[in-house]
Amino acid sequence: MLRRFAFGVLALVCAAAIAAPAGAAAVKAAKPQACVSNSEKLALDTRVLQTELLIGALSCGQGAQYNQFVTSFQPQLQEQGSHLIGLFQRIHGAKGTDKLNEFVTNLANDASKRSQNIGHGYCYFTWDIFYEAFDTAPESFSKLVDKPWIPVRHGFNACESS
Repeated sequence: MLRRFAFGVLALVCAAAIAAPAGAAAVKAAKPQACVSNSEKLALDTRVLQTELLIGALSCGQGAQYNQFVTSFQPQLQEQGSHLIGLFQRIHGAKGTDKLNEFVTNLANDASKRSQNIGHGYCYFTWDIFYEAFDTAPESFSKLVDKPWIPVRHGFNACESS
């Protein structure tokens, strides 16, 4: 429990640094022409969170935790992935797949840069998310991705209020 608390405190400090406006510019490919529905925003938020955890897995030796996350939330990740594909096809038509690939690549590159700049702080940040994920029931998945720093990463705004 003490270890969880220590990671939590460090993660809060690191999250503040990670979410700082100067280091948290929205992904370039995510400059939307229109707002997105709440369900599309959930798909975008999911992709951001999954990308952050993937970079944590690669940069911080958290591969087992990432695999557990994907296994625990596989149906939710697949559903949100389908919604994300639909969003990019709706916005970009025939170029939707290319634009989605560009978007995902940019998210990963941005997360990787933050990981390199912050170092161990990034690992504490992702550890905290993993701990929260493992305490989250699959039916509460939308609460897991409801973080104030996530929309900053993708740059889309919801048309609807929650």
